[in-house]
Amino acid sequence: MQRREPERIIVKLGYHESTLRETELKALLAGFEALYPHIRVQEVILPGYDPQVLKPYLAHGLIDALTLNDAELRAFEQSGDADSLLPLESNAEFYPFLTDAMTSGGALLARPFTFSPTILCYNRDHFRERALWEPDSGWGWDELFRAADRLTVSQERAGFHFSATQRNRIAVFLLQSGAMAERDEAGRLRMRGTRMLAGGSPLQGDRHGSA
Repeated sequence: MQRREPERIIVKLGYHESTLRETELKALLAGFEALYPHIRVQEVILPGYDPQVLKPYLAHGLIDALTLNDAELRAFEQSGDADSLLPLESNAEFYPFLTDAMTSGGALLARPFTFSPTILCYNRDHFRERALWEPDSGWGWDELFRAADRLTVSQERAGFHFSATQRNRIAVFLLQSGAMAERDEAGRLRMRGTRMLAGGSPLQGDRHGSA
């Protein structure tokens, strides 16, 4: 009796182009299809990040699953569209701070795929050149900026550089200020003159520019 081949299954995965730059998604999908040859993953490039743009893809079966970041997940929640996503089972191996960011109303709506901590990288040769101690766990922003002033070489190199346009970078200054957003008499959130805004004061004046 001829062995029956398993039914071919197609899973449509939606993702943003940035996912390909930030992960080894193509290699992971190739490995997945090698393990499960009866499943083919059809890749769908998503056009935007707004839940109102993505929701029709889910509602009309254009995708079965999608990748999204914590900000996109919050947007689904805030727009009342979180019910477009199916609750998932948690896994004890996941970091709690990751699953907490992906939980809404007690339901886990996404599983962590990749995350990036903010780290400080430095050139040891440059520190030796300026007779500076290398950074340690006791460093704060004041120590970093003092060192950056001495490490900077005009028209040659910046003592400290980061991408200020990335929301995950600029937020570090606000979060580490230890302050919270404040409201005015009308209950509206305000930033001007608050301790939270002061947390970004080291950036004022573009002290060290781009590398």
